[in-house]
Amino acid sequence: MQRITIKDIARAAGVSPSAVSFALNNRPGVSKEKREKIMEVADELGWRPSFFARSLPSAKANTVGLVIARPARSVNAESFYFRFICGVEQVLVASSYNFMLKIVDSIEEEMETYRSWWLDRSVDGVLLVDIRDHDPRVEVLEKYELPYVIVGNAPESIRSNNRLELRTPDAGAMQMVLEHLAQTGVKQVAYLSGFARMSHTQQRIEAFNRNAQELGLEAQTLETDFTEEAGAQKTLDLIAQMGTPLGIVFDNEVLALGGLSAVKAQGLKIPQEVKLVSWEDSFVCRIVSPQLTAVSRDSGRLGQEAAALLLRRFGSHETASTDFEMPELVVRASSVGR
Repeated sequence: MQRITIKDIARAAGVSPSAVSFALNNRPGVSKEKREKIMEVADELGWRPSFFARSLPSAKANTVGLVIARPARSVNAESFYFRFICGVEQVLVASSYNFMLKIVDSIEEEMETYRSWWLDRSVDGVLLVDIRDHDPRVEVLEKYELPYVIVGNAPESIRSNNRLELRTPDAGAMQMVLEHLAQTGVKQVAYLSGFARMSHTQQRIEAFNRNAQELGLEAQTLETDFTEEAGAQKTLDLIAQMGTPLGIVFDNEVLALGGLSAVKAQGLKIPQEVKLVSWEDSFVCRIVSPQLTAVSRDSGRLGQEAAALLLRRFGSHETASTDFEMPELVVRASSVGR
């Protein structure tokens, strides 16, 4: 395919080549309206900035972006993203980089944000979270030549040679949780997951079902939206379907809090009749009664390593993915009783 030139864009937009040059290089000399029109035409024609142009000092934004496509109330409620973002900020500030965060309702909005950032040259690269099978965001980021780091495990459907991952041990952590529940004597287990379309959720579900079968446990999974209300209702549904005794793994501490409240409201004994495990550990798990057994991972450090990996990629085109540390299972009274 022939490379699109400034003259091609100028001809299609009905402007001069100099106006196109000003717009593409984010320089004064054209109005905001004309600049947006030129950038839209360039995008439609499939124009890509050359590596030389992208490396010019004037093209550098010294900013890293993160878009989270989840309901705002679920992001606000759980501790993971707060600590993850703090970790990212710590590394970026130390390297004189800015951080741009946006929360949207869909990946369509997320992809439009990437387009807007590319048009405005607002960011030098992005952290990509909640990766999913056949994820269209990867193609968009590569189309705009925005460096990215996938936080989590990319599915096999993403075959890009440019992908760079900070892999998380979701399968190993789930095995650790189920082995603990099996050791407590429970014969039935359930997993209240987050959105099943997310790759890390799929990997946890697969590990949950596989390990439950190997351990001889009856297993069931239900999808939720990460909210406390969903945790309470789905917990009641599971108890009605499976009976007790039952061990339940919750995808975060907010779901676990809802589940804990529902079990106590039913007058059921914890952990004798229902054992509870939270995938995330936070102060919430320690202040409730009984305290919640939880998977403890350093999400702040995860943010630090993700940001550091992206910064190393700038300029060097590093493509060596790395593995994040195995979390710890902190056993408390909700699963063993003391």
